[in-house]
Amino acid sequence: MMSARIPVTWLAAFVHRRGDLRGIAAGSTRPEEGVRAQRALQAELAGRQGAYQCERPVALSVTLATHSFVLGGRIDGCDTTARPVLIEEFKTTRADPVHAHAANAAEHWAQARLYAGMLGREGIGNDGFLLRLRYCHPETLAERHFETICSATDAEAFLVATLHELEGWIAVQAAHER
Repeated sequence: MMSARIPVTWLAAFVHRRGDLRGIAAGSTRPEEGVRAQRALQAELAGRQGAYQCERPVALSVTLATHSFVLGGRIDGCDTTARPVLIEEFKTTRADPVHAHAANAAEHWAQARLYAGMLGREGIGNDGFLLRLRYCHPETLAERHFETICSATDAEAFLVATLHELEGWIAVQAAHER
């Protein structure tokens, strides 16, 4: 039997999105603009830091409400040799980065914390994680970043709590379908 896939970005948005509709639409960009800006920043960073990885894949098999899933995604940038481990998420926006962060921080931090929890399950990050959100303008590549530290214990607890919340929704949905 094949496991259904759950993208980390979807899970972060589904469980942790906060705010109003205005915040979601403000400063939006087209997907191809985000990819182009992200690649430009990643190329610059990869050239400066030897252990820096771009688009590092992560995957975790989980069972939620008797269903098998694979939680997966790609960390935009990370350095698993750093202490604490660096995890970066790139977000492209035309909005002022401070406003973009205020409107979407819960979801964006959730994505980075989920990646930290998943790396922790791989045995990476015992010394904790430096989480960095990098907001970038799609044309000028001007950017501003926000950082926080997350312990390995907190990352694991966040991952478990997020999956538990999703499992509750899956159980309700399955009962509704029955």
